[in-house]
Amino acid sequence: MPSGARTWPVDFCTLIPTQATPWPVLPPMRCWIGLTQDRYLIQASRTYIFTTASLPAVSHALQTSLDLIEGAVGQQRRRHLLALQHQLRAGLTQVLNRHAHMGWQLTNSPTPVQPLIVGSNDATMALSSALETAGLRVPGIRPPTVPQGQARLRITLCATHTAHDIDRLVHAVAVAAQGLERP
Repeated sequence: MPSGARTWPVDFCTLIPTQATPWPVLPPMRCWIGLTQDRYLIQASRTYIFTTASLPAVSHALQTSLDLIEGAVGQQRRRHLLALQHQLRAGLTQVLNRHAHMGWQLTNSPTPVQPLIVGSNDATMALSSALETAGLRVPGIRPPTVPQGQARLRITLCATHTAHDIDRLVHAVAVAAQGLERP
């Protein structure tokens, strides 16, 4: 069990979530089940028990991923990703200040997902389309996923992005904002 992990006892098992492992990164490692009554699993989860086990290559890939995440490579990638986040936020803040009358808002997100609230569905999708035309995949997120009037772009950074990629994105947002200002 990971240190500091909380457990939830259920009448037949204990669920132990892996708090250090983010779900999108390592889905098979999301949760361990410590059974106190193994008969329950046999009776209630027969299809799970008799499914094919994971391939050894999957186990090896998960272990290698954990080694990378916890090692020097993972630390370097996290530092790089944080630098990209700061670069993006600084660049977009300048663009938003130049176009303050448009009402766009960069949310205060400490994660690599940086939502840019545009407001209307039409403006959000027009901005997303302009970025797509520039070769940048930045999806527009609209209601009912987000509240009405708060449609946004979901800017997702990865450690494989470069400072040049961020500059391209900020420039493309600035160009698109100018284009959307025109009637």
